[in-house]
Amino acid sequence: MKSPLSPNLKPAYGKIATILGLILILGLGVVLDYGVAWEEGTAIAITKYNLERIISGQPIPADFRYQGVWFNLLSEFVFQIKEFITEGVAHNPRDLLQFSDNNSTLGLLGDASEQTIVTQEIYQRIQIKHILTFLSSLVAYASLVGIVSLLAGIHYAWFAPIILALFPRFWAHSFYDSPQILLAALFTLGTLLSTLLVHFYLTHSPYQNKTIFIKTTLYSLGYGCFLGLLTGAKISGILLILFVIIAHLITRFHLEKIEEDCYRYSLFYLLIILAWFITSLLLHPAAWSNPTDWFTAAFPSILEENWARMNLFRGELIKPQDVPWYYLPVWLFLTLPSLWQGAFLLGLIFMISNYNIFSDKQRICTLLILLQIGGFLGLGMFGDIPLYHGMHQFLVILPAIAAIVAVALIWGYQKLYSTFWQFISITLFVFLLTPICLDMVTLHPYQGVYFNRLSGGLPNAYGEYDTDYEGVSLQAGIEWLNEQTFNQSEIVLGGPQYIGEILLNPDLTLLDLEILEEDQQPDYYLAMPYLNLQQLYPDCPIIYSVTRQGVPLSIVKKCQL
Repeated sequence: MKSPLSPNLKPAYGKIATILGLILILGLGVVLDYGVAWEEGTAIAITKYNLERIISGQPIPADFRYQGVWFNLLSEFVFQIKEFITEGVAHNPRDLLQFSDNNSTLGLLGDASEQTIVTQEIYQRIQIKHILTFLSSLVAYASLVGIVSLLAGIHYAWFAPIILALFPRFWAHSFYDSPQILLAALFTLGTLLSTLLVHFYLTHSPYQNKTIFIKTTLYSLGYGCFLGLLTGAKISGILLILFVIIAHLITRFHLEKIEEDCYRYSLFYLLIILAWFITSLLLHPAAWSNPTDWFTAAFPSILEENWARMNLFRGELIKPQDVPWYYLPVWLFLTLPSLWQGAFLLGLIFMISNYNIFSDKQRICTLLILLQIGGFLGLGMFGDIPLYHGMHQFLVILPAIAAIVAVALIWGYQKLYSTFWQFISITLFVFLLTPICLDMVTLHPYQGVYFNRLSGGLPNAYGEYDTDYEGVSLQAGIEWLNEQTFNQSEIVLGGPQYIGEILLNPDLTLLDLEILEEDQQPDYYLAMPYLNLQQLYPDCPIIYSVTRQGVPLSIVKKCQL
């Protein structure tokens, strides 16, 4: 029976290129609007930090042990090229970055002028990482084109990137959250590549002839190398190989042929694992000294992620280890636009109910998409792992949700054979889309604090849930202080200390909140909305707020009147 999602229409390559080009232009146009996030300073130093530990024979801390280095190396390489082009010299990162043990401050050496140069180069590195992080997110947009073209035809595939770009939290994190965005982008690409690989396995007998055997071998080795790149972005990418095996078994498994199938495919899965092993070893310096122990502990490390701070959830402060099982579903309900939630449920029902009449390729792709969503969602709900920052750790499921949303809307549109009803449906869709677009514009560049209107939006979430947990609004507060304050004013930062060190004017004095004497007050206090940081210095009036939709994100208090 013919699949309901195989329209005989001409490809729309021009539309696809136009949409991807517009997303690229828009993203590059606003990339520098996004502030510095909490963990970015640490991420810049990971490569140098790991290598120095290896050279000195010291163990790499657990927080860094399973973080790959290739993206950080790429960022540093691009920075050095930029410096060489603009100044004709390269800069040694070992001379620039020296983090303290808690990685919250920068130990900057030299006099004030040298420190100014250092902080500027650190900030330039962060800006370059923002650009590269956004460019890496384009892999997710392009991969969605491939996935939706398999499911609904390439004529409508241009629609999928638009859907994902209108996921506010994915859009915002695409500029400053490189580990999670890399995982989401590469995992989505992996879903597409896995579909093609499993379909090749199903349609070609590897022992049919020498040419097919060589192709199968090369495809398997190449796929294994890709898996190594994926786990080099974030170790939880290792789940993809499990999803591939499950999808392959479901679409291929025949009890009477189990011995034949095990013989036919086991060699190529071993090649995949071998290529993944070698690639992962190269991309994880922590594995070099003892690969066996590192790989043995790799998968359990997903369940042991350490985070020492607190979550604000439903008005209560909760430790990451103590969040309820429904923590992640609640955050998905609050932060996914309601229009996409409804379309997702419709698409889910359609794909499951029509699974039996899908083509093999569509079945494989459907299974992998559902595994990408269900696997990570199940891990977040029942995996007994510390959860924090809302759904920050699970951005990987958003592109898969966007694929199902796109398929649902395309399928619904295809069912309308009347031009009149097609016009009505497009008009209604644009009407329902308007609130999402308005929210993204009014929140810019803090779409990361988006809450959907069904939940009451950001104003209703204020004081109940974490908002600017990354502290990206601190940059706007610091820029205001740089313009308004007098020379030699003392500033205390309620947030990551290093952000103040790289962004505050050098003629302003930054004090460390953690070592400040109890009776000592600064001239100004800048705080992000985390824990009780904004409640410190209660007698000091708020003189400036970084505000969106009437909700203060970062605030500035004047303590010396």
